[in-house]
Order: sequence, then structure tokens, then C-alpha cells
Amino acid sequence: MLKTIIRREIMDQILSVRFIVFFVLCIVLIPLSIYVNHEGYQARLNSYNKMKRMIEEDFGRASIMDIMQGTVPIKAVRPPSSLSIFASGLEDEIPRYYTIKEITPEPGESKATGEAIFSLFGKLDLLFIVQVILSLAAFLFAFDAIAGEKERGTLAATLSNPLPRDTLLFGKFLGGYITLLIPFGVSLLIGFIILNFISPGLLAGENLSRLSLVILLSFIYIATFFALGMLVSTRTTRANTSLIMLLFLWVVVVLAIPKISVLITKIIKPVKSETVFGLEKSLVWKDIDDEKNKVLSDAYLRIMGDMAYLGYRDRPPGFEEAHAEYEEFRALIHEKYHKKQREAMAKMDKEYERQKDAQRDVAMNLSRISPASSFVFAVTDLCQTGESIRRKFLSLVKSYHRTLEGGLFSKVARDFITLPGGRTSSHWSMKEHVDLKSLTHFSFEQPTLADSLRSTWVDILLLVIFGVLFFISAYVSFLRYDVR
Repeated sequence: MLKTIIRREIMDQILSVRFIVFFVLCIVLIPLSIYVNHEGYQARLNSYNKMKRMIEEDFGRASIMDIMQGTVPIKAVRPPSSLSIFASGLEDEIPRYYTIKEITPEPGESKATGEAIFSLFGKLDLLFIVQVILSLAAFLFAFDAIAGEKERGTLAATLSNPLPRDTLLFGKFLGGYITLLIPFGVSLLIGFIILNFISPGLLAGENLSRLSLVILLSFIYIATFFALGMLVSTRTTRANTSLIMLLFLWVVVVLAIPKISVLITKIIKPVKSETVFGLEKSLVWKDIDDEKNKVLSDAYLRIMGDMAYLGYRDRPPGFEEAHAEYEEFRALIHEKYHKKQREAMAKMDKEYERQKDAQRDVAMNLSRISPASSFVFAVTDLCQTGESIRRKFLSLVKSYHRTLEGGLFSKVARDFITLPGGRTSSHWSMKEHVDLKSLTHFSFEQPTLADSLRSTWVDILLLVIFGVLFFISAYVSFLRYDVR
């Protein structure tokens, strides 16, 4: 009996106009999005390789002064994720690189210049198609599953036979759900064939495991919205009423809640941007630097006396001894104030990260009342384009900055002395020799699948709970449904 209901439901759906429209949309959009996004990924990958090569070449012929003065910047470059083909996520929002400066790492550009215009209306990828288009399609396939049959009078006739209500509901659910998966599955297969042809080997190893999980989550997400559609259909008596309610729900759940959650969070948990925070750090650093330079200026005048006004080439008796005494004092002061600067930067970083983490947690938890948000969080993390990749990149950049601090920045002293009359003198010195070739180059490793699962298990669980909850609610509602 169940097989008969499933078969009948599939045939009814396949012969409908909505199925034909949905099938055409999937066949066109999914393979096309995979092909276009693959081209975008290749462009980003080429840009990354060129930037890495240029950095290595510039670094190979640079001097310490070139780096300290910013003539040859040290950059920490992030490689693009190959799975951004399916879910762009934050790929275009996370900086492509950070410039490692003595004070703080500064974020570089996030989007390739040539791609900016194409991002104006957002990217059409598999994540968007499933999140927006397939969720709407699930509602359009489910809105008249119960209410429409009642309106046509076929529901009462069907249940006049010795057919359990739960069997009928389960059969209609499976039939409609399978019908939704047919165009989706066929389109994915075509897209994967195209991708394997233009980029052999990309769908292999861990990438294949990640993509399999993304497809499984897509199936769960579609089932969740189809179950919600059937729930609304069991709570209404007219198909038009069910359709209007579901369209309203779709706007709220898919479009409104994720964006409203971000807006609410920005109001209740405001946090300054990275650019503003970087400027604040620079000002604090400069204030400490100015304080150090004033101490050194006063000490230079006190130790050198009248010799402070002479050029360095004019060396009267006693000049060498006085200058050596000043150099000893300058080294101690530099060490003291450099430590003060580092402690101030670490304190500011810790507080800023605490605020950012609190803001992010509030935004994500608020938006998780929508299954669409949980789906996006899980898929982007699995495709290595989500929040976890942003945090890992920033963590690696800060770790690299600490490495350069110990291997380079702390070994170079730069001071400015102000003399009477407004005359200034700058002084560079090396506390010990630095071999640039021995400095560690930045390397970025993508998180493992186990890391991604640890960051996404909550959203995967929530998505399953939503689906089960909606189906159980539809089941209970249908048991009490008046079919007359």
C-alpha cells in the first residue's frame, strides 16, 4: 500500500507544470554555477600563485631596512578553497592576505579587482541554489499535499478505504520528497561530470568526503522544508491559504531571520571594524614611541652636553666615551619601551577578540532559530569558506607575527631624537645579526575534516532536529485533520 501511494504521488508530481519548471531550473543553474565558479576559483588560484612568487622574489633581494621601512612588505597569503566552487561563503570577504608590520598585521584586499562587479548581486553557487531555490521548491511541492486533496475531495475518498492515515502521510512525504530529489540529483551528476572533465582530480580524497557530506546535508535541508510545507498543509483547509502562509514563512525563515539576527547583534553588541582597531593600535604604539623618544632626547642632551650640537663627523675628545654611554642607555630604554608596546598590543588584541567572539556567538545563536542559517554555517565550514576558516587564518597570521617579532622586529631599534631648535635625528641599529633567509615563511594549512566536523556538529544536529520536529508535528496534525 505504501509503495502504491509513493508511486502515485511521484507520477502526479512529475506530470505537473511545477516539476517541469523546477527540472529545467536545476538542469540550467546547477551545472552552470559549478562551471562559472570553477573559473572564478582558477582565477583566484592563479592570483595566489603569482602573489606567492612575487613575495618570494622580493624577499630574496630585500634588506632589513627595506622590510622595516615597508619598501618590501612581508605578506601572509591565504590560498583559495577549491570547494568554494560549491559554497563561496566568506571566500570573498576574508582578506586574501595580511601585511605583517611591526605594530600589527594589517588586512589587505579581500576581492580580486576583476571580480568585484560580478559580486555586486552575490554569487550563484550550490549553497545559494539549495538554501533559497530548493527550499522554495519544497514549499511549492508540499503546499497542496493535504489541503489540496481535501479541496478536490480526493482525500476523503482515499481515507474511506482501509488505509491508515500515517501510511498515507508517509507515502505522500516520500513521494514528494523523491520527486524533488530527481532534478537535483540529475543536475548534480551533470555538474560533477563537467567539473571532472575540466579539473580532473579535484573531486578526490578529502574533497570528495566533504562534498558527500554537503550533499547529505542538502538532502536533510530539503526534507526539512518539505516537512514544514506538509505541516502547514495539514493545518489549513484550502491550498491557496497554505501557499500564502508558506510563502510568508519562506521569506521569514530563509531571507529575514539570518539578516535580522546580524542587525540586532550589531545594535546590542557593537564592535569596531578591524581597520579602526588597527588605527587605534597604531596611535597607542605611537604614543609609547613618542614617550620613548622624549626620554632618549633628554638623555642624549644630558650625556652628550655641548657635543650634542656637533655633527657626527666632528668628534672632540670625550665624544666616543659619551656616545658609548648613551648607546648603553639607549639599548636599555629601547628594551623597556618595546616590552611596554608589546604588552599594550597584546592587551588590546585580547579585549578586541573577546568582543568579536561575543558578537559572533550572539549573531550565530540568534540566527540558528532558522534551519537556513544552520545549513549555511555547516556547509560553508565543510567547504572551508566559513567562519572557522576566517578564525584560523587570523590565528595563523597572529602566530606568524609573533614569530617575526622574535626573529626580526625585536632585534631592530629605531629612534628619533629631537634637539633644541627643532632639529631631529633618526637612528637605526641592529641588536644582533638577522639572516632574512633563515626567517620562516608563512604557510597556511586548511583545517582537516575532523576539525570541520567539530565546528559544525551543532548545526548538523539542529538541522536534523528541525526536520524531525516538523515531520512529527505534521504527523500529529494529520491524525486530527478533518478530511470532510
